[in-house]
Amino acid sequence: ILDSELLFLNQHGKKLTARAIQYRLKFWAQKNNIPENIHPHLLRHSFASHVLQSSQDLRAVQELLGHSNISTTQIYTHLDFQHLSKIYDQAHPRSKKKID
Repeated sequence: ILDSELLFLNQHGKKLTARAIQYRLKFWAQKNNIPENIHPHLLRHSFASHVLQSSQDLRAVQELLGHSNISTTQIYTHLDFQHLSKIYDQAHPRSKKKID
């Protein structure tokens, strides 16, 4: 890839390394009092989850992530179901809550 084709560049006009991106994410998360361990893969995962939640198009998510096998992308459907189950359990009066 030519440097002129890159989207994110460092102060010298060269491509950002994975470590530089990770460092910047951590720096800005700490500066903004975000307690989670923020890293590039978390952004990728969040992106995929949000696209899947809004479109329900697993093939589109597969293509956007560059997965060659749909089974790799299906992991996000399981995680999406876990998220919905958690919200249901918190909100529904007859969910798995104990009755005293």
